[in-house]
Amino acid sequence: MKKLLLPATLLLGSGLAVVGTAHAAIASGTLNVSANITSDCTVSTSPVDFGTVSGATGASATGSIDVTCSVLTPYTIALDGGANFDGTYRRITDGVNFMIYQLSDAATSQLWGDNSILGSTVPGAGTGVAVNYGVSANLWPAVGPSGIYSDIVTVTVTY
Repeated sequence: MKKLLLPATLLLGSGLAVVGTAHAAIASGTLNVSANITSDCTVSTSPVDFGTVSGATGASATGSIDVTCSVLTPYTIALDGGANFDGTYRRITDGVNFMIYQLSDAATSQLWGDNSILGSTVPGAGTGVAVNYGVSANLWPAVGPSGIYSDIVTVTVTY
């Protein structure tokens, strides 16, 4: 049995059993992959309504701000002084008379503003779905004539 295996081993070892050899050619290039990722945010609100108030007692109320931003987009929410801001206080008016009010972040009770005397901004990060921020409002006691008082506060989301 040893005699039969020896000539076959020599034949394979000599390379005579190989029918032919092929040389593979290689070409390469690059594939550019890119994306222009943009962040987007939207804002919606529900109003702060003090309802019917005896001016001498003041009042509290709540509203909300919903912010929807692209996932992982950092942002800050600022509230301006409102249309009747006097340089120090937010005020609601009947067109002639004014009553002072404050807005704060319901979660932290921190005065909410634009990093000025009004208060600080509120930070957040996008989740891809609406994030609700509660707004607490306090109307200071005041004596004034009956009427419908209002103000408009601009909500700014910077991202």
